[in-house]
Amino acid sequence: MTSVRDWDIAENRTLYACWIPWEIGMIGPAGGIIFYDAGYSAYYDDDWRFLEAAPAAAEARLPWGGRGAAIATGTDIGWGFVNTERIVSALGTGTQYAARHCSTNSHNGYRDWFLPSRAELQRMWWSRSIIGDMRDNTSYWSSSQSDAESAWRRNFITGESVTAWKSGEYYARPIRRF
Repeated sequence: MTSVRDWDIAENRTLYACWIPWEIGMIGPAGGIIFYDAGYSAYYDDDWRFLEAAPAAAEARLPWGGRGAAIATGTDIGWGFVNTERIVSALGTGTQYAARHCSTNSHNGYRDWFLPSRAELQRMWWSRSIIGDMRDNTSYWSSSQSDAESAWRRNFITGESVTAWKSGEYYARPIRRF
């Protein structure tokens, strides 16, 4: 095998790169469906550009958890990852709940999944025909807390974003950013 040291430094070498032009609706690197593109500027600001929804097999019906626990969460796009970390840090690993389920998801070797924020879940609602396997007769949890007793969920029957007791059981669908 030739090493770099064996090459004549004066020789020209051609290197090839493979660029994948990711787009909404494509299968992402972890095997989910890309449903959001933040654009070039967001990539350079936050080190991610796309959101990918895990396949339906990764979702589960669970409580949000931690009823009575006030956890500081955000609602905008980009907050789901931070929210999930904060929820899991506050509630621990003793029981199964929506954020923990998403954060422990592993698909195609990727373990960076999280519960979407309120705005990220809204994008999933708008993109449900692109994602393709969202349940249209139920609600999904977001990682955005409303108050110590309730959190935001999206009703996939009507499209409404409403609050629910954290002890209620709704679906949790992991997403990831890249």
